[in-house]
Amino acid sequence: MAEGIRRIRQFAEAGEGLVSVSLLDMAGGLNVASDLLGGQTLYTSMYENPEALECLLDKIQQLFLATIDRQIEAAGGIERITNTDFPEYWFP
Repeated sequence: MAEGIRRIRQFAEAGEGLVSVSLLDMAGGLNVASDLLGGQTLYTSMYENPEALECLLDKIQQLFLATIDRQIEAAGGIERITNTDFPEYWFP
């Protein structure tokens, strides 16, 4: 993560504010939970232990939000980033 944020800063500085940069592709909360738990455990947790899964997903989301804030800061602000993958309503 540190290397990715360093690269965002490097690209932003090289573009001198003229070129917007994209943020890191971090997949999504369910993707991360599946990587941590395995697909079968993820899906069975939805039925067998939804409270624990909800807690894990909340922690993942909090990490995403903090990481996105750091990336926006590294890019020089929200006005200096671009979305080249999904529309803004996919992951605002």
